[in-house]
Order: sequence, then structure tokens, then C-alpha cells
Amino acid sequence: MKSSANNCTALKESFRTSDGVTIVRFDAFMVYPQLTKHCKQCLCIMSESENNRRFHFTQITLFFAMACTMILGFGIRCVPLVFIIWVVLNLWKTEHSNWAIAVVVVFLSLMYFGVGRSVDVRLDTGDQRIVQWGIPVDYRPMYEPARSSLLKLKMENARIEWCWCAKQDSSNRPDRMMYNFYAAAAAWGDVNPEIARLVVRDIAFYMQTTHANRGLPDSFSMISFDVIDRTNGVVRIADGWQKNPQVLDYLTEKGFDLSIIKKVQ
Repeated sequence: MKSSANNCTALKESFRTSDGVTIVRFDAFMVYPQLTKHCKQCLCIMSESENNRRFHFTQITLFFAMACTMILGFGIRCVPLVFIIWVVLNLWKTEHSNWAIAVVVVFLSLMYFGVGRSVDVRLDTGDQRIVQWGIPVDYRPMYEPARSSLLKLKMENARIEWCWCAKQDSSNRPDRMMYNFYAAAAAWGDVNPEIARLVVRDIAFYMQTTHANRGLPDSFSMISFDVIDRTNGVVRIADGWQKNPQVLDYLTEKGFDLSIIKKVQ
């Protein structure tokens, strides 16, 4: 047995490369006929170890590719989800399945209570999507005909942009507020498309700069209760808006030609 062990060592050294990796060649038995059954077992163990190493490397490569795809596709907000997946896979691989299950249960519990949940607002139409760790899970489009009216205002070749909205809670619903803002802005499309574009542009800028977390858009005077009539659930511009001081002040500030208003009076 000692001679067999020495033969194994000699063979192992003979096939060790400069970087220390052992190359297993099963035709070596033809070159070394003195190898015993014990040496053959050693070669099989070395081959299995090499296969395991390659399999683990493939796993890491696939996970890295998946993580990059998720981050590029859904943004930086999905990083916690990627990290949890990595933790669970490593726990499972090291035969700590109980800990892996515990991590999954805790993570799902946090999701149930709204952790990692947010709302994105589409800047041209006011459509909203519910996202969980950056991944869309639900969609709330603007109602018709308001959505079609807003789409008509969109500039040609304009990009579709989404912006995350401030976190909602029981006392404050920024997402609902933004939904109403866009619905009111759509009503201006039936009156004057240029005015509607000014209003929507200010709402979009407000979303981009504050995420509906503070303040109000510059065009709030154009979508306030003094200007918008919501009788019977229908959103429209109230009569007499041409003489409303806050409307005239806003349009003057934006450089709008007030002579156009006189034509529709």
C-alpha cells in the first residue's frame, strides 16, 4: 500500500501544471502499468473534485449574469433582492437549508408589510405601476378618455420615462395625488392643447425634482379646486376660467399669448 501511495504521488506530480492544477489523464495507466487499484481511486477522486470546482464556477458565473441583467433591467432598487437570492443559494449549497428557509420566510414577511414596495409614475400620461424591489408587479393606467387626451399632447419621438413616487402611508397618498394632478391636466387638453402641455410639463418636472415628497407643482393653480369641476365624477375645466386671476397669472408667467383666450370667450 505504501508503494501504491508513492506511485500516486509520483503520478500526481507528473501531471501537475505550473499553476498547481492537476490534470487527470486516464490513458496514464498505459504509461504507468504499475499503478494499483488504490491509485485509480485517487485519480477518480481528483476528477470528481475538478468537476465540482467547474460546476461551482459555472454557478457563480450564471448568478453574476442574472444579477447584472436584473440591475440593468430594473435598476438599483433590485439590489436587496439579488443579495437575498445570493444568501439563500449559499446557505442551501452549504447544507444549511433551515437557515435558507428562515431567510426566505423573513423576506416574504417584510414584503407582506410593504417593505421594498413603491410606485412609479409615467411622466407623460400619469400611468402608475406598483414595483416590489424595483420589479413591476401591478399596473394602474390613467382612465380613459384622460389617457388618450394626454397622449395627444406628447411630443413626437418623446421618450417614455418613469419616475418613482414618494412612499405612501395611511395619512398621505402622494401616488393618488399625482393621479389626480394628471387627470386634471388632461381636462385642459379639451380647452387648449398648449395650456395642457404647460401644465403637464410642470407636473412632470415636479415629479422629477421632488418625487411628490414636498411642495406642489408650479401649475397647481391650474388644477386646483377653483379651476377644476368634478361634478358627477366628470373632470372638466370650470366655466369662467378665462377670467380666473390665478389662471391668468400662471399663463402670463409662462409667456402664453393671452389673446388666444379671448377668441374662446
